[in-house]
Amino acid sequence: MIDFNSCSLSQLLSMLSPQFYYYVQTKEQLMSYAIALYHRACSDLGCKNFGYVEFASLIKNIYGSYDQFTNKMRYNSRPLECFDLCKAQNNLFLPYKIAQAGLHEARHFAQHNNGEAVPKFIRRFAVFGKVFDKFTTSEDIDYSTNPLEVDARHYAYSTLLQYPHIKKYISHQRYIDCERKCSRGCSSVYYAYYKVKSALSHYYGKINPKIVKIIDDMGASCIEFLQNHNIDPQAYNNMAVQLSIRNEHVRNFRYNDREQQLLKTESEAYNKHFADIIFNDKVVTSEEILKCHDRMFSLKARPEMIDQAFYGIKLNTYKVLETREMYKEFAPKFVELLSSDKPAPMPPIDEISYINQYHKKD
Repeated sequence: MIDFNSCSLSQLLSMLSPQFYYYVQTKEQLMSYAIALYHRACSDLGCKNFGYVEFASLIKNIYGSYDQFTNKMRYNSRPLECFDLCKAQNNLFLPYKIAQAGLHEARHFAQHNNGEAVPKFIRRFAVFGKVFDKFTTSEDIDYSTNPLEVDARHYAYSTLLQYPHIKKYISHQRYIDCERKCSRGCSSVYYAYYKVKSALSHYYGKINPKIVKIIDDMGASCIEFLQNHNIDPQAYNNMAVQLSIRNEHVRNFRYNDREQQLLKTESEAYNKHFADIIFNDKVVTSEEILKCHDRMFSLKARPEMIDQAFYGIKLNTYKVLETREMYKEFAPKFVELLSSDKPAPMPPIDEISYINQYHKKD
């Protein structure tokens, strides 16, 4: 039996070949392989410890999970029930999913444990998000474009891309369509930081200096990021302030359901329209904003409510632009994948076979 713990990450991933079941002959060996791969990935990412790993029954579509508060990583034990069938068919999709989960969750471990290979922005956001979780799990941070998730997905993808026998699982049309859908969410780290700062401005108690440093570090990283991507931090901040002022103006207004539904419908339509422009790497022009202004103020609603909705739309264009630039910086291989004009194949037969068998089990 191979001592997986003595193998490098490259050696472990190189086993993902037609000879895989020669190296891994039992379900127990697959578990040992999975744990060794996770630990080796954590080490390669610059972490000095690896946390605890266990196997547990999770939701079927989840192959692994990481708890940032306990540093515990869990592999889903349910897919292992397919091991014997996959071995008989020499089906590599199961070991691919195990490897993908191990790499993805190892990246999360590194994000939260100051892994040297993880960008500073991501590490600071991990700390910020742990302290201010209510501000980073709200509508401003979409799960699919949360920087931590983008970074973890991209690390697993770009790592596995180097191994030819499993590349077929991450280059077909279904995979591309799924990643394209994920890339269209909106996550604004800067606005989450802005809201934390705004909330603390109304707090008169003593604040722990460590918390102050976490906030200041996140703010510095946000501003550096925006400047590096030609987004004016001051203009962004001013837009957030202007929306806050308008929110205050209408705070005590009588609620009007028809008016709210009208403004919500129009706002959502413009937010989607402008997001489509930005996610296609085009510019929302001043003419587009003017058209939006004229349309919004033609609605039968109170001017103050329209003004609030209009500034919400304008702020959202900044948030989407930040998201797009964040995606391009931290997931360049995904951007390359999604921008390719080459026709992609359909999912391989062994992937379809595995999924059909796996989801037949109760």
